[in-house]
Amino acid sequence: MAIVEWASYKVPQSLWALIELYAPTVELSEIKHIIGDDLIEQSGELFGEVQMLLDIWEVEEQHSTPPTRRDALPESPYLREQMIAQIQQFVGNLDATKNRMLQGFLKDRKPVYDYAVGSQPVSAGSGTPSRPLSRSSTPSSSVDITSYRENISAFKIDQIVGDIRAAFREEHKVLGEDIDFLHSALTEQHERSTPSAEPSLGELQVFANELEKKVLDLSQPVFTSIAEEFQAITSGNRKKET
Repeated sequence: MAIVEWASYKVPQSLWALIELYAPTVELSEIKHIIGDDLIEQSGELFGEVQMLLDIWEVEEQHSTPPTRRDALPESPYLREQMIAQIQQFVGNLDATKNRMLQGFLKDRKPVYDYAVGSQPVSAGSGTPSRPLSRSSTPSSSVDITSYRENISAFKIDQIVGDIRAAFREEHKVLGEDIDFLHSALTEQHERSTPSAEPSLGELQVFANELEKKVLDLSQPVFTSIAEEFQAITSGNRKKET
């Protein structure tokens, strides 16, 4: 499995903001009524909640103090993220059989394992939490409003109102998922800022090295058993010949 790439979360483009951009200003009230006041107002409320959560996240990020260890030297957050990504890659490459065989090993190192597998990178100075690159800038709708710009008027909006309403419902769904993500990011941010037994960079390095060795060791018996079986067959054939 490839290493997951992360990027800062971006607020999706508002559908109503695009409509306001293309529609005649004097017709906006009528267009809003035709599309549905409730649909547009719900989008506004969801965007407001997204922005509120982002504001909380930014304030908390500015005032949070990462947990430190006594006598611990400063570390680079990029090295920590790189180490976590490496561990996640090792775990992602395990098939079900190897994963079961590693249960005892992972159980003895559960705090480090849980931390590494459950972590997401910390955004460095971006002002927003990080998420997988494929979801960092998800549009609020799959409908391209620009393709309807000629019909965005009080006199023509009826021709596309069905598609526009569907686009707003899709926007509500996307924003709801974003709100869930931001709530999770706030929870993780709180856990990071709470003094705890957060593994050091050295402990992550040791775990990554041990995990890599275990994964390689689990691959060896397959080839070793085949070689031993072949050797036994050829040895038996030689005895028969003599």
